[in-house]
Amino acid sequence: MSKKVLILLGSPRKNGNSDILCTRVNPDITLKMQQLVFVKIDRFFSIYEKFQQCILDLSVSQKTHYRDYYTIITELEEYIDSTKVWSLESKKQKILSSKKYHRYQKQKNLHNQNTD
Repeated sequence: MSKKVLILLGSPRKNGNSDILCTRVNPDITLKMQQLVFVKIDRFFSIYEKFQQCILDLSVSQKTHYRDYYTIITELEEYIDSTKVWSLESKKQKILSSKKYHRYQKQKNLHNQNTD
């Protein structure tokens, strides 16, 4: 029986003992880990969260479930459609163009001016 081992690299040293251990023990898993995309993982967690809300509503109360189900499912479908083409670059552009980011930049600049 073969066992799969997951080793998480925490050392900053390139080609150190930990790096060699991580990459040579299971090269297939290493390749899969390198191909993970944060944006997709984040998207799946958000989808799961909405779906979880539907299940939670059903388990708590059938009356509120029927009332809220279509609202949550519609939000979920809209989210899935709007994020289908997300990539790391498109997510970065969305963040950089958001009002919240611009407010943060202004506050940061004001803070830097006050500390100078």
